[in-house]
Amino acid sequence: MKALKGTQLERFPLSELNKVSDLIHFDGPLLSLFRNREGDNYLYYWCDTEGGENRWLVFRVSDKELNLYLTKRVTLRDLIVSPGDGFVYAADMDADLHITNVYILDPHSLPSDYMPDDNSYYEFTPSSILVKEPAARGKVHETYKIVIDGDWTFRDLAEMPKIYSTVYAFVYSLRGLRTRAKDLLSYAYRTHPWRGGYSTLNFFNNLQSYIDPEHRLQIVSMQYASPGWIELDLLSPVAFSVKSIISSFVASADELEEQYAAIYREMRSRELLREVDLSSDDEAPSPHVALSREGRELGRPRKARRKRATRRQLSREDREFASNSARQIARLLKLETEDFDQVNSLTDNPLTTLKILLSVYRRIRDLAVYQIQGKVEY
Repeated sequence: MKALKGTQLERFPLSELNKVSDLIHFDGPLLSLFRNREGDNYLYYWCDTEGGENRWLVFRVSDKELNLYLTKRVTLRDLIVSPGDGFVYAADMDADLHITNVYILDPHSLPSDYMPDDNSYYEFTPSSILVKEPAARGKVHETYKIVIDGDWTFRDLAEMPKIYSTVYAFVYSLRGLRTRAKDLLSYAYRTHPWRGGYSTLNFFNNLQSYIDPEHRLQIVSMQYASPGWIELDLLSPVAFSVKSIISSFVASADELEEQYAAIYREMRSRELLREVDLSSDDEAPSPHVALSREGRELGRPRKARRKRATRRQLSREDREFASNSARQIARLLKLETEDFDQVNSLTDNPLTTLKILLSVYRRIRDLAVYQIQGKVEY
């Protein structure tokens, strides 16, 4: 490996860091986020390898700097050149993840090969690998700071966290974390008729109920300053996914708004705004009461039974339109393919998938407005 112009240390002084998420992953992690017990952020950046050992640059970044990087306003090179402590560590790690050598050095003395390009803006999605293993949940159960700035009103303070919690619940639901609550998740995605605002409200309320109690949003601290923050207790990888989706919206806002308007107009012309195709089967069973089909029918109010009887099945053209439009919205929001497939699997209905994604889209748009106005950095 390259020779370093720094001071070799006897031990690595940051031994109690906990991994939060892989920010860049290609045949293995290349950039990972860690935090200490006080909530300080540290980045591990892979820069060299030799003889089975890997060298990582480790340095501290503030919440604001991390947000600026993840929203593509500063580069990774900027973060390394100006680390939070003014210096970086270089740690050599063997195959068993033991640190064999560690150096402290001025970032300006780093070999040129170790420095990212001048155009090293963030272009990836944080890995959600950690949240898929139930045994690892405690390791990533961290606090997360949303930076706030500018002039806030009481309405802002009430609305932004409420909207954020709905998008967080949606992304959380796609991770399949609570296998024992699968019926509750199916109920949320399949039971609502999506003929008006009550379906949207009940859908997101159901998703909130699905969240494991230890991962539900809780405000840990808040400071109104320039800048200030709202510190939340949540599942960090989900929060990073939300950040990535919002960033994608901000980067493609004009195109997204144009596509949203076009899809909405077409849905109106096809009379799909208050229509749901129920041709696949009856509604999903309630997770609380397992009734037979006859029991569900008898228990349904007469007015609801009449509505169901008048609903038409979608034509093949309408189903293709709904499927293609949903995929288009997911692509523009840079929703992961596996996440989009998960929504389709849960709804088993292209029009329901489209209406859910459009509903999520409107909430992401509202969150993006706060960021565009300079009030928030997620």
